[in-house]
Amino acid sequence: AQGKTTAWKSIPTGASIAIFFALMGFVGLMERMQISLFATMNLPEEDLAKHPAATKTCKLAFSGINLQALLIGRQILVTLCMFVVAKLSSLDVAIGTGENIFGVSDSVQAFFNTGLLGAIITTI
Repeated sequence: AQGKTTAWKSIPTGASIAIFFALMGFVGLMERMQISLFATMNLPEEDLAKHPAATKTCKLAFSGINLQALLIGRQILVTLCMFVVAKLSSLDVAIGTGENIFGVSDSVQAFFNTGLLGAIITTI
């Protein structure tokens, strides 16, 4: 509400927060999907057969070039989400005006303004 981020001005603050958490959740799902596919790659058929939905998903994912296409598409989606999240979470506070967030020094605020804070948030 104070306009100290680089988020688009036409998006309400509440919507920006909702979009941030929705995209972070979506990225988490994409990461878990990739981990799950690689984990099931070496499972014995009899273990996989106990779970019909997993069996169908694996047959579809591992046939032809589906896995490669899925991983490339997933990476493109994750990259796009990270750019939007970085836009929403990066700060733009004028240095030396005394309006630094959390009352930090000007040098710390300058670091925050670089966008690296958003990169750290999205990496964790």
